[in-house]
Amino acid sequence: MIIRKTKPEDAEAISRLHRQTIKRVNSKDYSREQVEVWSKRSTPGWIKKIITNPDVYYYVAVEKNNIVGFGDFSREDGLRGLYIASDWINKGVGRKLVQKIEREARKLGIKELKLKSTLTAYEFYKKMGFTKTKRGRHTIGKQKLDIYHMKKKL
Repeated sequence: MIIRKTKPEDAEAISRLHRQTIKRVNSKDYSREQVEVWSKRSTPGWIKKIITNPDVYYYVAVEKNNIVGFGDFSREDGLRGLYIASDWINKGVGRKLVQKIEREARKLGIKELKLKSTLTAYEFYKKMGFTKTKRGRHTIGKQKLDIYHMKKKL
């Protein structure tokens, strides 16, 4: 598996993986209405806009020419998202992506990486050394999703 910078032509595969992961994995912790609104916003155009934003650092995990995970961060928002294909969960993909993001954040002089964790990913981030700072809500459309604010010293 390789971890590489994302390219605009990855947008379609990332969008598909994002929607599938929300529906297959996050659906155990969120309502059908929340999952529907959350997954609908992930279009190739929306992803391409993020990928081409010079303030966002975006990476994909690739195995045999297939994107099996992705993650991104920015100086302002910290770790913004991390999604792994459902059949690749617990195979080290998330860990490798977080480690890559942490290395790149350190190179930029970031001393503390923050994130907003889904209920689903909370235990994973704890294992990666992040600590909860507070519980919160993230609004997508008219839906409010329970989340955890977390951080880690780099």
